[in-house]
Amino acid sequence: MHSRLSHDIKAEALRLGFFTCGIARADAVDESTARSFREWLAKGNHAEMHYMENHLDKRLDPRLLMDNLKSIVCVALNYAPQQRIPDTEYQIAAYAYGQDYHDIVKQKLHALAAFISQRVNEDKQEKEELHYRAFSDSAPILERYWAVQAGLGWVGRNHQLIIPHAGSMFFLGELFLDMELEYDEPIENRCGNCSKCIDACPTGALTPVPGLTLPSFNAEKCLSYQTIENRGDIPSSLAEKMGDSIYGCDRCLQACPWNRFAQPTHEPLLQPKEELLEMTKEKWQQLTEEDYRRVFKGIGVKDALSALDRKEVKGFFSMNGDLFLRSLGFILIYIGFTVISARFGDLMLASSAIMMKLLMIFSFFTDGFAYAGQALTGKFIGAEDYPSMRGSVRAVFNWSMGVAVPALADSDASAGMRRIHLGRHIRRRHGLAPHQGCDAGRGLLLLFMLDCRESGS
Repeated sequence: MHSRLSHDIKAEALRLGFFTCGIARADAVDESTARSFREWLAKGNHAEMHYMENHLDKRLDPRLLMDNLKSIVCVALNYAPQQRIPDTEYQIAAYAYGQDYHDIVKQKLHALAAFISQRVNEDKQEKEELHYRAFSDSAPILERYWAVQAGLGWVGRNHQLIIPHAGSMFFLGELFLDMELEYDEPIENRCGNCSKCIDACPTGALTPVPGLTLPSFNAEKCLSYQTIENRGDIPSSLAEKMGDSIYGCDRCLQACPWNRFAQPTHEPLLQPKEELLEMTKEKWQQLTEEDYRRVFKGIGVKDALSALDRKEVKGFFSMNGDLFLRSLGFILIYIGFTVISARFGDLMLASSAIMMKLLMIFSFFTDGFAYAGQALTGKFIGAEDYPSMRGSVRAVFNWSMGVAVPALADSDASAGMRRIHLGRHIRRRHGLAPHQGCDAGRGLLLLFMLDCRESGS
């Protein structure tokens, strides 16, 4: 019974579009893996991904995630793209070309669970409810470890799961079941003496460890971490290694010889939109809200604009010096008008508002004001969410009012200038959802024009 059902489960997984499927016995991870993971956390190699520290007991023993868990069905969904963004344009990781993989994989897992329920109940008069849980990068699970235990492949030196004669461009998923099945055997590592992925990493995120097969991985140095997970500044030493990458990095995958066997995915939901493939550097830099909604609707790219902004700000002084100086002058003029207005009343405040509107209109076409504001405050305005943008802009006000003129730090004028709700205003004016982007220059233009209006002009 176990052998037949296990075979049928794997056959149905392939029919649903998964590339491969295997089954592992649910248990605590082996002591060596648990020790290595704890040491990795203790060294801080997970950077700011503090969620990796949460639910450590469950991460190291999946039986704590589901009562009576006995079997883990592991699946892999191919995402190797049929078409790629031209090499001369800004690059995003191949996994983000299609729609959000979390939903795609979990929908297929739920369909697989429905098949299993039907199979186990087909000869029963009283149907039993199937108890299961479906995951895809959505729970504290060591996914690659369990994929290895289920016989799907091995973890390569790039710390990715490598499937024999298929490569490593796969999404992983798990179906937890409370029934005994026939279990697969792990596959031994077949990387041999190859170190091409280590050599290909431009930032040295992979470091060989004497006596160990896998190199150590420092997320802080990984460009994928910096452009996707990291919400702070991208260190200049890493930003200069980004090249044209603005969301993720596939260098270690592209260098892996096993990926020569990769075949393009046939999953319709993972095919890139034509609009994405046609994005040029100029289109990225001039992206409007309408473009954003059209190109990225349903796609897993959430923060590419933020990474692009943070990367370009690092090189702004060398590439746009004249524009920076003009924009910095605008800020200083704004500070001067703010001080004068606070001291001489509403008439000057109104005139300064008119002057600032004219300056902002000019600045809108250059985006320079945004860069100058970012450079001045040391904060970066992320286009991916309004709270961070609002916080960064507020820092400009706090700097101008509290540092330049300390006596005005608690004045009514200063407080009024800081009571700006950028997210509410922009969403109301443009009909945007909270997650949808707005370029930094336009955001600052709207902010200062609204600020002038609220200040009495």
